[in-house]
Amino acid sequence: MVLHDTATTTDRSEILQNLEFHERLQKGNRSQLVRVTLEGQQYALKVYSSIPWQFQASKLRETDTFTCESTAYRRLVGQGLCDAGIVPRFIGAFDKFDPGTALPHLADFVDDDLRPNPVLMEYVPDLQMIDLTSFTEQRR
Repeated sequence: MVLHDTATTTDRSEILQNLEFHERLQKGNRSQLVRVTLEGQQYALKVYSSIPWQFQASKLRETDTFTCESTAYRRLVGQGLCDAGIVPRFIGAFDKFDPGTALPHLADFVDDDLRPNPVLMEYVPDLQMIDLTSFTEQRR
């Protein structure tokens, strides 16, 4: 399943409502990674705290982590890197998710002023970041 940018708000809401939350895999200062199931398939849901727009924010670069990551995944899809298996398959990005529907897994987001934004992607057990020690010419 891939959720294209043309998907309606209803399609996106139905997907989020049908997620089964299992365990938190990682927790950062402004994000969490949770293993979820949808229609019998395992996925990773990366949830980002929303940050309010600030006038003094940099005009030279994007500072919102959700916007940066969802844009990066769309570009990776466009270059065929997700289909090639180089990075996890990107399913879709969602705006303003209600964390109250995913308690206790997303309890840290409940008191935020703005609703969090999640990115849904393929779940790969024991996934490691690529770095110079794990990247080879064969993986190119």
